[in-house]
Amino acid sequence: MSKQIMKSFDAQLRAKVMQKNTGNQSEMKFIQKTFKFFDIQNKGKVNFDQFFRAMEKAGIVMSR
Repeated sequence: MSKQIMKSFDAQLRAKVMQKNTGNQSEMKFIQKTFKFFDIQNKGKVNFDQFFRAMEKAGIVMSR
């Protein structure tokens, strides 16, 4: 991935996190809770398809 694409993705992800976060928890805590929601096998990691679906649900459109 190019640096430009990564910067765009990072900016979109941060904006969505701030939109979804109610403000009473830190950004990191919110991201951790969201990750655990998508780590359906409770392995401490997600595969690409799980990650891609998580980003789509967050409203971040990425091409494969």
